[in-house]
Amino acid sequence: MKDILIIEIKKLKNLKLLSTDSLEAFKRKRKFDLVIAEGFLNTLKKRNKYLKKISNFLKPKGILIINYDDSYGVIFEFLKSITLLKACNFKNINFRKNNSLEIAKKFFEKEFSKLNKYKPVKIDWKSIGNDLVSGCALLLNKNKLGNEIFFDEKIFIYKEDTDLLKRIYDRKIPIFYLPNCSVNHIGSSSHNKELEEKINISRQFHWPYGNIYFYKKHFGFLIAIKMWGRKFLNALFKAFFYFLIFNKKYKIYFARFLGISSALLGLKAWYRPKN
Repeated sequence: MKDILIIEIKKLKNLKLLSTDSLEAFKRKRKFDLVIAEGFLNTLKKRNKYLKKISNFLKPKGILIINYDDSYGVIFEFLKSITLLKACNFKNINFRKNNSLEIAKKFFEKEFSKLNKYKPVKIDWKSIGNDLVSGCALLLNKNKLGNEIFFDEKIFIYKEDTDLLKRIYDRKIPIFYLPNCSVNHIGSSSHNKELEEKINISRQFHWPYGNIYFYKKHFGFLIAIKMWGRKFLNALFKAFFYFLIFNKKYKIYFARFLGISSALLGLKAWYRPKN
């Protein structure tokens, strides 16, 4: 098994090496703000086991970065590098210097043609509920946005990314969609499985809350009613029905009813799962 490096950030650009043990051998009760698993997790047979172990190193709100290469992509990139290296040697050009870029452009014209040709996306915000933009993985230019445009803290979770993009769009700041960039989202992996029911109830509150808050904020109360009025009545009816037949599903629909009601009434996103 490959080694994992555990580092501690003491000061900016000052890293302290804590251990060079393998992941299997590493044992530490201490929690960390940042854990980086670089290029090995996808090679392990018991990935879920070690992912859980790595996650347990994190403090609350800590960040886990997992990076690995696609096995086929690595081969092609290696062959490209060898091709470019041979071409640079033939021209007596240092492979690592900037002037090798011109040779790379000639050899890999197709790849370079894709660069810098992205155009700002055009969003039809009137098609509410159909094609709302979700920015689950964002790269933000803080110098361009300033301090006034970031996530609306009145939204606890869900639709805060769409709200951010809507405000950026209204400021006529270009938004680019990069289809060749992808992020692997491991759903429902931020919590232990025994908490799944509580997290699901929380989700049923905050998902409608975030949506309705977004619609009210940008399009008005009537549009929010139009989008979620029927779901509000549906949640109320099902919560009452399942409660009468002693079915635990009533918790799901009651949480949804509370989320819709709270957002329509302008209350805070108050619900949190209980320990």
